[in-house]
Amino acid sequence: VLAYTAHKGCVAHLQFLPAASLAAWFLTGNMVTDITLAARTYACDIFKERYEKKLLERRGLPSDIFPEITRGYAGKWKGIRVFVAGHDHVCAAVAAGISRENGEIFLSLGTTGVMMGCIPLGSLTQGDYESGYAFGRHPDRQQMTWMGAVQSAGASIDWILEQTGTEEGYGVFGRSVCPEPVGILYYRYLNGSGPPQFCHEAGGAFLGL
Repeated sequence: VLAYTAHKGCVAHLQFLPAASLAAWFLTGNMVTDITLAARTYACDIFKERYEKKLLERRGLPSDIFPEITRGYAGKWKGIRVFVAGHDHVCAAVAAGISRENGEIFLSLGTTGVMMGCIPLGSLTQGDYESGYAFGRHPDRQQMTWMGAVQSAGASIDWILEQTGTEEGYGVFGRSVCPEPVGILYYRYLNGSGPPQFCHEAGGAFLGL
């Protein structure tokens, strides 16, 4: 979300706020974010927990376009402490007890489908870069996350309902979905492919009809 003030037809101040930060700003008047969300900008040094100002300037963006990185505390609203909790899939992993100690892999489904795991906090290697996975920070300051994603997971459900024009809604799947494989393959790249195989031009398809 872009929040800005204009002066004589020009943008005087531009601020990019994640949705959680926007809500916190409405409640507290403070523009803040946490490291798990700041990492998603790809303009943040996730180890030093600060934005790369030179990178932003080379792209012609204000060095203060993103909100301040804090431990998530935004302030108070009517006496209630307000926090920006963090990236949704990462927070769900915390609730599920996924950590670097147990080595488990977590699958989180929503509009986007995510497979992720946790690793100790430390520098990334060339091999990590070449893996194609997205790396970020965990709410536990001693952990990091690796993540692969399907951009159109739950979004595919809405898309097929829109294409078929059914008025029954999601209930149609409970009634008509076959529990066994039927030889039809669905490539769910409606808006490109995410990590670990980035391809913005990838398209969706049904095979075997």
